[in-house]
Amino acid sequence: MADDLSWRNQHALLQLHPYVGEVVEKEQLKLTTSQQALAQQYPLSIDYLAYLSQHEQYKDACTFLAYNLHHRIAVWWGYMCVVDVLTEILQKPAPVKDLSDVAKPRPIEVPPFVQEMQQQAAQEIPLDPKLMDQLNAAQARLKDIEQQLRQIIPAPLFDFADQALAEQNAYFKKVHGMEPMELLNSLVNKAVQIQEQEERTGMSARIDPNSQIFAETKAIEEKVEKIRQETVALVKSALPAIDTEQQNKDRLSCLDAVFAYIAAPDEVNAQRLLDLGNKIPDKIEGLLSLVAFWSYGDLMPQGKQVIPTPIGLMSNGLNCLLLSCALQQGGVFNFAQRFQRYYNFGYECLLGKSNWSPYVAAGTSLHEERTAQIMNTLGIGGSDSAVHTEQTDAIESQGNAFAQGDSATASSQPTKAGVQAELLSDLQRLHQQISAMKGMGRTNTASPWSTPAGSTTVTQNEPPAAARNAAPAPAQDNSSINASDTTEKQLYQEMQRMRAQLQAQEQQLAKDLAAQSTSVSASTATSSTATGTATSPTPPNERFRG
Repeated sequence: MADDLSWRNQHALLQLHPYVGEVVEKEQLKLTTSQQALAQQYPLSIDYLAYLSQHEQYKDACTFLAYNLHHRIAVWWGYMCVVDVLTEILQKPAPVKDLSDVAKPRPIEVPPFVQEMQQQAAQEIPLDPKLMDQLNAAQARLKDIEQQLRQIIPAPLFDFADQALAEQNAYFKKVHGMEPMELLNSLVNKAVQIQEQEERTGMSARIDPNSQIFAETKAIEEKVEKIRQETVALVKSALPAIDTEQQNKDRLSCLDAVFAYIAAPDEVNAQRLLDLGNKIPDKIEGLLSLVAFWSYGDLMPQGKQVIPTPIGLMSNGLNCLLLSCALQQGGVFNFAQRFQRYYNFGYECLLGKSNWSPYVAAGTSLHEERTAQIMNTLGIGGSDSAVHTEQTDAIESQGNAFAQGDSATASSQPTKAGVQAELLSDLQRLHQQISAMKGMGRTNTASPWSTPAGSTTVTQNEPPAAARNAAPAPAQDNSSINASDTTEKQLYQEMQRMRAQLQAQEQQLAKDLAAQSTSVSASTATSSTATGTATSPTPPNERFRG
């Protein structure tokens, strides 16, 4: 329609090929027969993807995106999906399973209504033969009453009742295999036979809890449990020990390496991805590292010869990564909901709405930010909330500094800067007192010692001309002059002491700034600030190189 302007926000900026056939041919995407027919109906990639999303075929849509996204944005997409599922698991962890529980017998949970039936059956009393005779007599009496009723009640009414009873008996027989009276008679006959057998043999037909059968059954169960425990012990001894602490470190290192590669896709970061991914290839973080490495395009990033990555290897690995993320245990979403979320993430990447530039500019990563938010939401850390707030403020200040190219400002410490400012104000106050004692008619210039960079020279206002042309002040006596000299010496000594303290604070601050710098750019900015020289701003992604 002419008024439909939704196409204005649906430009697939970061797709590799505009047609589905090109994706199949050049990226080796395998389509099923139904998908091939759909591709002929919708040859454009954006239309094919729109059809899949409208019909909620999100898994197939994610597979197509994995083969048709530019490799760098595809790695960012996979990184977002991994961080998303890890956030889920952090909110709702999966139950821990131990190898010792394998083949362990589980107690049978009997429903409540079955338990009531068992209790009623245990309370039943065996039937007496005299009761059977009374029952037969009662049945004969009922037949006589029925004959009498047939003589009084009209025949059509009785026929209608007989037909309804026959239909009910037929349905009961269909369900239980016999009619109600047949079932009742069989139960009565069975009870009579059991009672006759007990009288003939002198043995009770009821279940004896002290029977030999139960003893033998218990002995067999103990043997089976012993064999099971021995098997579990053998499997545990054969399997390698899992270093959970080191594994968690490797998983975090993989996420750091992937984000560093996204920010700066060079050969050093690519080699780091290969080394870390080979440590934990069975984890989603390790598989993500390998997918990012395959996107580099060279299987020997630091070698002398270029070995191209096989076509479709990165896309196939990304597809497996999304499937592994969707199958993770724990979390708050199911399989279908996760693939719907992953498709939404990928579609935003396709349109260019989602990228890594805000995080690179802030000097942080998505997984660090998300983990800090979840920890704060769950209240993990308790009294460390203030520390977390300080760390968050530091990250924000570093992000602003990276965006402005001023890493020295981001590394400053307000507490030490406050101490330095206080000492500087005391020095200026002492200098003003000394200058005032020497004479109010002279213009006081800055102090003779060097002030820190950025500080301003403090001067006193010059008296008006009338005061300069006035008569000189009367001469002072020797005692006042000696007292003034003594006070001036004390002030100079105090000034020298505070000057030394200020210089010590400046040196300690310079050492702390140098220790806090984590990259070459930060250390260069710190040294240039100490020496008073200006340097050009460092690109934000330099922080993540290597």
